[in-house]
Amino acid sequence: MGIFISGMYRTAGELLKQAQKTLETARVGEPLENAELLLAYALGKSRLTLRAFPDFPVGENQRLDFSALLERKAAGEPLAYITGRAAFLEYEFIVSPAVLVPRPETEQLARFALDWLNGRAGACDVLDLGAGSGCIACALALRAKARVTASDISPDALAVAKTNAEALGAAVRFVRSDLFAGITGKFDLIVSNPPYIPSEELAGLAPEVRREPACALDGGPDGLELLRRIIGEAPAHLNPGGVLMLETGSGQRAAIKTMFSAGVWRGLEFLDDFSGFDRYFIARV
Repeated sequence: MGIFISGMYRTAGELLKQAQKTLETARVGEPLENAELLLAYALGKSRLTLRAFPDFPVGENQRLDFSALLERKAAGEPLAYITGRAAFLEYEFIVSPAVLVPRPETEQLARFALDWLNGRAGACDVLDLGAGSGCIACALALRAKARVTASDISPDALAVAKTNAEALGAAVRFVRSDLFAGITGKFDLIVSNPPYIPSEELAGLAPEVRREPACALDGGPDGLELLRRIIGEAPAHLNPGGVLMLETGSGQRAAIKTMFSAGVWRGLEFLDDFSGFDRYFIARV
């Protein structure tokens, strides 16, 4: 694309105006917010500083660095991959193209899990199935009395998750596993944000989402392939009274209800996300 912001723009405010226009032309959502975040990253400053001091001078090398970052964003690269960081709850996580970018919907899943764990009298055994960056596993290990195991089929994802756990001081045990294939023992809570997008819909996703790992998005022909496996196999890995909490795709609730066998599961609750879309379920054995 060859984005180049001319040297005639020498202040943060001037650069932001031009960057916003560039991202608008590239049809990037929230162009001003993205421009501010990229310039703050390039300068090592906060967005608040940029807003408070629009006349803040920007050097030539910093301007060129910002132009390169802006080009990547305009080409559809997720902001988190550009900066290598993403926020989840109050923590900052390292992310890379090996893992999904943590999302607010998954933060809510983690909050449901934390509420359940912190309502228990003692420490619980927890499995984060398909941990990705490790954001759920680390948050639970840091904010609840829990012995946390995190699994993923991807060695690259596990490497990212381990790095995050070490950086945050989160006590998490990691296992490479295709869902439950390599998992031993039983747990009080199993939590997961599995792939749930139908395969044929992947090509129609936003350009930024298509940059994320397909194996973490593709839920098979109907989007329910991994959900079926998890629901079918989870009871053998749950202690009596144990709970399964999953994030799912909007519109999948009716199909998911048919997957629960009477006599195996004692309770099933569906919950909506912040936008009012069906997004989670909590099941008990």
